[in-house]
Amino acid sequence: MPGSADEGPAGTLLVLEDLRNGYDHPPWPIPPSRADCEAALTALAQLHARWWEHDSLGNTIGTYHTVEGLRQMVAGIGAHLPALLTAFGDALPTSTRHVLERAFASRLQPWLRIAEGRALTVTHGDAHTWNFLFPRSGAGPAYLLDWQVWHLDVGARDVAFMMGLHWPVSRRRGLELELLRYYHGQLVQRGVQDYSFDDLLLDYRRCLVRNLTFPILFWSRGMEPQGWWDRLDHAASAYHDHNCDALS
Repeated sequence: MPGSADEGPAGTLLVLEDLRNGYDHPPWPIPPSRADCEAALTALAQLHARWWEHDSLGNTIGTYHTVEGLRQMVAGIGAHLPALLTAFGDALPTSTRHVLERAFASRLQPWLRIAEGRALTVTHGDAHTWNFLFPRSGAGPAYLLDWQVWHLDVGARDVAFMMGLHWPVSRRRGLELELLRYYHGQLVQRGVQDYSFDDLLLDYRRCLVRNLTFPILFWSRGMEPQGWWDRLDHAASAYHDHNCDALS
């Protein structure tokens, strides 16, 4: 609220800006405009560049993943896959079924990438566009909300989650490459070095594979199909478009 403040831990003063009058969410599930896409990616790049390979990562900020922990996590998610395939039978396209089976029977390299420790940062973890506030006037920055699943990861994780999991296939195909270049440019402007566009594209493709975990998790937790069915189609289509079989 304007002029209001609360004291946090150890007397930390938190001053909150009231954004209710000038900002709003985009209508779900319609993808944002091109301008809002760039505003969202600017916000992500600002976050990612701020903590890129920072000395605090894994010490006072977040915890690094281990190979063993990642394998256990993916195995736990993949354990639900046979039941999902049985439950939906031939309602699942054969191509989607094969993508899921190949990804979870692979060597899990897309997931194990984040145990390498390089080019990691603080990520939001749930960066779909409903978790952004955009200025109604079209002028001004976008703001990220809902930080409950932040963690240490590659920055491309947030970008792939936003575009590859939540956008209709035609929208993603039409804007994806241009917006990836925009995001990479924003990282470079903010001082990120030794991370080429090809490095970003490879990490993005790996994260498209990782998107396959979310529909399985949503189903296993009892979410109705309208909450995850389209996302599974989006994830499988992105997997095919980017030849993600080659990454396993």
